[in-house]
Amino acid sequence: LRLLFSGDAAHKPLVADLNENFNVSANIIAGNVDHIREHPLGALIVALTYDTEKVKAIKEYLASNEVTVDELGYGKWA
Repeated sequence: LRLLFSGDAAHKPLVADLNENFNVSANIIAGNVDHIREHPLGALIVALTYDTEKVKAIKEYLASNEVTVDELGYGKWA
């Protein structure tokens, strides 16, 4: 998943929340945070074990926290 976030979302422990709320481990593949006039803008690429229902719930959770989520692919990692 690619997570795009800005503002308050940049200060929340959203990846940790995925483990706590959905019992999934998110492997951070890449990430970047920039600031434009002290306004944080960031992107993370995370991999997680694919489960259709969990991914749907995770996307809804992240969207409710003002994070844009794009599915980049699917598969399994261990």
